[in-house]
Amino acid sequence: IQCFFWMFGIHGAQVTGPIIEPLLLQNSDVNRIAYQAGKELPNIITYEFLYNFVFSGGAGCLFALAILTFFFSKSQENKTLGKLSIAPVSFQVAEPLLFGFPTILNIKMLIPFVTAPVVTTLITYFSMSMGLVAKPVGATIPWTTPPIIAGFLASGGRISGAVIQVITIAINVLIYYPFFKLDDNAKLKSEKND
Repeated sequence: IQCFFWMFGIHGAQVTGPIIEPLLLQNSDVNRIAYQAGKELPNIITYEFLYNFVFSGGAGCLFALAILTFFFSKSQENKTLGKLSIAPVSFQVAEPLLFGFPTILNIKMLIPFVTAPVVTTLITYFSMSMGLVAKPVGATIPWTTPPIIAGFLASGGRISGAVIQVITIAINVLIYYPFFKLDDNAKLKSEKND
């Protein structure tokens, strides 16, 4: 839902946050208490699950798009954007790509922008529910913590939290790639015509 708001230039987390964050924080606290008591963690869907595992690179899982623009751009515009956006997006500040690429009001980017978080949610949720990945322990990890480090810390220092983030980021790169390539080719063609 957050990503749909972002597509129209409305800060999705600010709209949905007052509704879902109290519930997520409550689940996080229940997990924290269970973790401190050495008991089974009851909740997967927590604040850390959403903001540290699902939204890697901010809204729309834009860390994947930052990787693509930084390493694979052929157009000068995207090369410059890649250099400018990789650092902030690594700290979950997605605005350089939201407004610079842009993903906001860009119907061509709607599919990956909405699909990547859904796929990440499903993969991470089922990996945690099957016991392949440690659940979030309820430790409040700042939302600006870079991906992979965030997964490691949110899962209580378990490597499985970092590994699932590497896997989902790689999948998100694959999701974004065809859409990025279309955009990059169009910008490259425009630059050659100018």
